Amino acid sequence: MSKLVCMETKTECRKRLFAQRKQRALSPTIDELDRRIAANVVQEITRVGSTRVSAYYPTSGEPGGRFLVPTLKQAGFTVFLPLSLDGGQLAWAEYIDDDHMAPGAYNIPEPTTDRVDQLTDAHIDFVIVPALGADRAGHRLGKGGGYYDRLLAANPSIPRAMVVYADEVLEHIPYEAHDTQCDVIITD
Repeated sequence: MSKLVCMETKTECRKRLFAQRKQRALSPTIDELDRRIAANVVQEITRVGSTRVSAYYPTSGEPGGRFLVPTLKQAGFTVFLPLSLDGGQLAWAEYIDDDHMAPGAYNIPEPTTDRVDQLTDAHIDFVIVPALGADRAGHRLGKGGGYYDRLLAANPSIPRAMVVYADEVLEHIPYEAHDTQCDVIITD
């Protein structure tokens, strides 16, 4: 884990971490890092005994890359991906394969299967949360939309893990009272 401390504002810290990810995406080792992340996510979900998982579909430079969702599916988990709705809300749809995906809000691929409005309606028992950075206390720095903070606050009993690259785990990141913590940090 990094010894770095993010003493900047959230905006400054996001900018720095986005730039770091952009640079990493060009690295010849990115596929290996993403394969390890996907394997570590499977290991954690298996460890806690979960079977129905809310994940995210990584975009360019996000941890897990092109390996995360297919690896979860191949491991036998039922995988749900978020659908971005108006008002900063999320719904879910089951991931079958990439043939059952279409561009959604923000041009992020979303499943075309039936929509489920609540995690509990889909019996999701583990949430994989995207993050730009994390600190050892479980605080996460997201992209700034608040989607996952609202989701996690509304579902406090469902185990949640944030996924970041190892050098994105900082001693401290900026956070506010409404920023929801995660139980586990999964890295490469």
